[in-house]
Amino acid sequence: MKGNKRGYQVVIAILAVVAVALAAGNVYFLTRPDEPPDYQVVIGVPKGGDAVDFTQSEILDHDETRTVIFGLIGAQHVAESDLPTEDPDAVMHISVPEDGIIYYHSSIWMEEDGVWLRSGDRLFQYLPNDYGGEEMAQIVQKQLDLGAKSFIE
Repeated sequence: MKGNKRGYQVVIAILAVVAVALAAGNVYFLTRPDEPPDYQVVIGVPKGGDAVDFTQSEILDHDETRTVIFGLIGAQHVAESDLPTEDPDAVMHISVPEDGIIYYHSSIWMEEDGVWLRSGDRLFQYLPNDYGGEEMAQIVQKQLDLGAKSFIE
């Protein structure tokens, strides 16, 4: 009986060490304060036609990048006819810096009820405020404010 009790204690101790290691690993990979995000997300100001000004935009940090990526994953697909008809408020590029390739390009409209996105000619998405649209709109507005401030100075 004592042998089984000792065996259980060893198993519990091993499981506790593994649980602590997994928790520490998750915290590290979610925060990684000294490393840039895996994806480079840049939001620019449209200048008419196909011209976009990214010169005053900052590369989004870990939290902002995570908010944008999860927002895109959770966005609802909509018909093209549902998109706003005016010019977009912003343009977003997502890339991996080492590759030098833009993997995602999207036009963004910010409306009272959420964020509308268009990527290419076939992907149309809507992110309601209740499901992350408000957070994404705040991130986009922050980048637009940086671009607008550069014109005032």
